[in-house]
Amino acid sequence: MLRLLIVASAVCVLSASPEARAQAGRDQSSAASVSPNGKQLGYLCDRGDGSQVCVSNVDGSQELQLTQGPIPYGRPRWNRDGLRLNYAVFENGVSLLFESAPDGGQSVRVATVPGRNPILLPDPKSVLFSTPDGLTMQIMVSYRDGSNAKRISDGVGAISNAVISPDGKQVAFTRNVRPAPLSVWVMNIDGTSARQVTRFSAGDGGPQFPAWSPDGRQLAVQSAVRSPRDTTKFIGHIWVVELATGKATKLAPHDAPYVDEIPDWFPDGKRIAFQSDRSGRMAIWIMNADGTGARQVTK
Repeated sequence: MLRLLIVASAVCVLSASPEARAQAGRDQSSAASVSPNGKQLGYLCDRGDGSQVCVSNVDGSQELQLTQGPIPYGRPRWNRDGLRLNYAVFENGVSLLFESAPDGGQSVRVATVPGRNPILLPDPKSVLFSTPDGLTMQIMVSYRDGSNAKRISDGVGAISNAVISPDGKQVAFTRNVRPAPLSVWVMNIDGTSARQVTRFSAGDGGPQFPAWSPDGRQLAVQSAVRSPRDTTKFIGHIWVVELATGKATKLAPHDAPYVDEIPDWFPDGKRIAFQSDRSGRMAIWIMNADGTGARQVTK
């Protein structure tokens, strides 16, 4: 039976969550986010003191740890101007969203919301987030202090992994309606016109963790299945889905028991950053958008 896991803000079916990956041992890296200029990566890291937020050049050089402390941090995301990284701490049903300059310095709290995975909206007053219960999770919008919160998703199933389109007009997300497999959907930023964009077969797993291409025409997603040779392990791939047609292409196909997960596009649309344990531990990798040329960048 596949395990249902809560990933900071996400309902997913995986062997471990991004935070769990970063906490599983030293020298692990996960949940990468590419800077708007394509020159830096923000990600979760464990260098011996638990899940923290790190930043480095895209080749993994000049790594800098931005956070300290025992509370796990959520996946970092860059501000649209690329000058700061946002990351959240979730505790007791509330997320505190902070931002820091990528060269270090004091962090500043910019939002407090009653849920998970806060993401700043283009509107400077508002934030998108998910309700805290993973089994009934929905997408909400509120002011940055958490007031005037309203649900924008339709209430069907558990909705997670929300990510805003490059033009700020749409939201992609994962929907979990048991017993159906996971699927990725897109809706308008006000919650209207929700539509399913993935229709994977059972043999391809349940797609989740969507990431918008820079032109807004494609989504990169992850999907994993249990290894037929060892059901304690998973085989996971990154896929690219065409929004106009639903065509899905598996990147770097393999049948080895490792997972490629949590994609993020480079701003030129030519490369994708992702996490993978293909080297024996979770690390950040980069590959071309067609799946070729994969290389590990965090050591």
